[in-house]
Amino acid sequence: CQGLVPDSTLLLDMDSNAGLARTIQRGDAESRFESKGTAFHQKVRQGFVERAEKYPDRIAKIDAARPADAVTKDVIAAVRALIVAKGMIAAS
Repeated sequence: CQGLVPDSTLLLDMDSNAGLARTIQRGDAESRFESKGTAFHQKVRQGFVERAEKYPDRIAKIDAARPADAVTKDVIAAVRALIVAKGMIAAS
């Protein structure tokens, strides 16, 4: 997450099947999107992962398959790095 520039993006990444399973488990499934099938979701994820690998200074890839508290800590660290880079807060 270090070194992010002002036009940064966070990629919360996890296996597409696991992500869909989480959505279904929460009960707020978007059936239109889910109905596109496994191959579609894997292709979309791969596109995001490739982009994150190509632009590591712009896209912070965070492993979202971990427990929520670990993911939250990484998201906060990435956002903090971004707002420090923009001069909105001082580095600590």
